[in-house]
Amino acid sequence: MACDGIWDVMTNEEVVEFVRMRLGTGMDPEDICEDLMTRCLAPDCQMGGLGCDNMTVVLICFLHGKPYEELVSKCNATGNGDSPFAKY
Repeated sequence: MACDGIWDVMTNEEVVEFVRMRLGTGMDPEDICEDLMTRCLAPDCQMGGLGCDNMTVVLICFLHGKPYEELVSKCNATGNGDSPFAKY
């Protein structure tokens, strides 16, 4: 979940891919959120525009009682159609 400070800079698909790639490396969810906000932050907010809005992002991992490592494994699957996310 994120506020418009994120969505004004990246599309839904870009955020999904950004998060999925980092989940696949085993990165902690809070670090992924930090990276996402850094990615969306303008280099110089003195000029205004995109990347200067306030940002809030929360990454919710529905594990269904399974270990985080299983989610990491699913996100790390190759792009050859074997990934459980291939249909998205």
